[in-house]
Amino acid sequence: VPFMKDIVMLLGGRVVTREAIIRAVDEGHSPIIVPGGQAEMILSRKNYDSGDGKFQPKVRIVTHHKGFIRVALSQGRLSLTPVISIGEHEVLSNIRLPTMQQYFLRVWGAACPVMPYGRWYLPFPHAAGITIVVGTPIEWEDVVASVRAKRRAEAAAGGLRKSDSNLSALKKSDSSVSARRKAKKGKTPLASGPSSPKRRLFSSDDEDENNNGTQKPSPNVISDADLPPVDDKALVDEMARMYFAQVVRLYEDYRDEAGYPGLVAELID
Repeated sequence: VPFMKDIVMLLGGRVVTREAIIRAVDEGHSPIIVPGGQAEMILSRKNYDSGDGKFQPKVRIVTHHKGFIRVALSQGRLSLTPVISIGEHEVLSNIRLPTMQQYFLRVWGAACPVMPYGRWYLPFPHAAGITIVVGTPIEWEDVVASVRAKRRAEAAAGGLRKSDSNLSALKKSDSSVSARRKAKKGKTPLASGPSSPKRRLFSSDDEDENNNGTQKPSPNVISDADLPPVDDKALVDEMARMYFAQVVRLYEDYRDEAGYPGLVAELID
């Protein structure tokens, strides 16, 4: 549309580039970004066939765009706040040539052809109620804590698997010691063969005495010092997971209030 770019720029719009976003942040602004971009636009439709002949309203959310998360991380770990617009999918439709549109999007960086239409198949929007929902800011401290918690759980799970194998070996050793005791008392003959390894059994009092009153730490308790440092890739991936999970949750929590009770939010990688 002629002069549309100039009008948008006058109203505060910016070119969607890393440099433009960083400049806006340096100027003290809070940029609003649509992560899905054109990839999400060419997938959007008012209704989708649910497979049983019925059409279901659905919003498709593209999740593989993570550049805005990397910028937030590099600019002093800026918090990210998900914002959704329920009902926007009802305003305009677009011609459906997904193979061609995705090809041009991949080669040119812009989908083609694109022709939004509304009433009377003209670019006049349908009358639709739109509800804007602002989510909860996601802080990087929470992202770091989530990554460390996952790594502690993975490390503990690995330790438990080792402990299970050790426990099995310990039970076999206990059975051998029990058999030797019974043999000495004359209850059962001791099977011929190599003698079982001797093993001293400690009572809880012996352990306390040997440990000088100190308690041994559990081998499955993992501290942050035992974990590898959290790298930027892990932070970006976890922030993306938390961000888009909250987007889906916002749709589910507010779709009834917005007047779209059957609306489904689907994540697409």
